[in-house]
Amino acid sequence: RAYDSYLYPSDLNGLTTGVKPEDSARIVKAVIEKWLQRQLLLKKAQENIPEDDPGIIRKVEDYRESLILYEYEKALITDKLDTSIKQSDIEKYYTQFTDNFPLQHDVYFVQFIKVKEDITDLKNFKKLLLNIRTQEDEQQVEGYCKANAVAYAFAKPLWYTAENLKTVFMFSDNEVAQLNTSERFREYNKEDGSLIFLRILQHKKQGEKAPIELAQTNIAKILIEKRKMQLIENFYNRVFKEGISSKNAELYAP
Repeated sequence: RAYDSYLYPSDLNGLTTGVKPEDSARIVKAVIEKWLQRQLLLKKAQENIPEDDPGIIRKVEDYRESLILYEYEKALITDKLDTSIKQSDIEKYYTQFTDNFPLQHDVYFVQFIKVKEDITDLKNFKKLLLNIRTQEDEQQVEGYCKANAVAYAFAKPLWYTAENLKTVFMFSDNEVAQLNTSERFREYNKEDGSLIFLRILQHKKQGEKAPIELAQTNIAKILIEKRKMQLIENFYNRVFKEGISSKNAELYAP
């Protein structure tokens, strides 16, 4: 108890769920002491600041109004906001504001195929992969990957940072430093018994414009945020006009 306020056992339900018994008592004791301290400080403050202080009353009312509006806007967004973004909208925004998306790290546009060393028909696959000349050759490689690869990105290359390359392909710093764009795949034998065939199609450096594939997630978030702000603005304007036209609100000019 602190003056006329009480803290009951039910107020502490769930506080120590999953906690060791020896820690449970310590946590409960700390929470109780914190509650007592807050109540005593609040009482001291109330004794020194009048309850009818206009500044306090105005701030409480402002906070209450802001909280009501916030909850209403949140419900409005959940109910009315269209979060589907067309690829054409992303591309249009990227074209207009491409300088707003500089790369924070070097990135590499990578084709890769990861297989086991004992894979079937590996010799012929390597011969095909290292001598791709036609679209038919590419289709054969894609088919082989679907049937035999542990992981791959051939028809649809992916962007990787240097850290990604080290994590995904177990590359050393030296191996990453030696990567450069090439028309041919390079072969890497890894300690886990796998073979990685990898080709760098593009290399963009830190500070250059980010490829659209890397920027599009942020662009989609920006477009949704702009759409959200427009939704709220349009709704508020409509409410204002309806209030004036229905005489529920009037403006008295001096």
